[in-house]
Amino acid sequence: MWGALVMRRFLVLLLIIIVLAFWYALPRNSREEPWTIPHLPRPVAEKRILITSAGQSTDGLIIAQMIRDLHLSYSYRRKAYGNDFSQWFASLILVLGYSHSNLQKVNLSFTEEIERVQSLVDAAHRNGRAVIVVHLGGKNRRGYRDDVLISRFAPQADYLIVVKEGNYDNIFGRIASQKGIPLTICKDIRSIKPPLNSAYR
Repeated sequence: MWGALVMRRFLVLLLIIIVLAFWYALPRNSREEPWTIPHLPRPVAEKRILITSAGQSTDGLIIAQMIRDLHLSYSYRRKAYGNDFSQWFASLILVLGYSHSNLQKVNLSFTEEIERVQSLVDAAHRNGRAVIVVHLGGKNRRGYRDDVLISRFAPQADYLIVVKEGNYDNIFGRIASQKGIPLTICKDIRSIKPPLNSAYR
């Protein structure tokens, strides 16, 4: 009798150890499920969109092409400032991504770029306009300055759309949960268009 009881307890303990070992063997982002939705249930932004890259990567051009394909009115500006956010614009899309060479082309330091983008966000909020933050880069394109841009501007968004690879450490998931911001994590860049469309229609 005692032998059977000891054996039963041993098997239960062994099962617990196996489950815990499996849990800790999982990748970090598999264990920390971010707060994500496939797309917005209703629009949060109005058309007449100003698109700019925060960090001057060319990813902004990819989003501009998607917006064009969705037949939404927009303007893409690499060097827009807060005072450019006139009454004509009804929403702002920031595409995060650092490019040293492109910053040099527009003759801006990284600090000046952050100030430029912040002036746009401030102008949008001041006018009650939605700010949508998009991040297309994968893990290999997440450098220190990209993380600075994410930490600075993602918490100020009304909606976050990111490619799964760029959220490998769940940075966007944590920001979304802490700030109560709706977040869509897309499988790849081709999956960006439906949630982007949901912000406007």
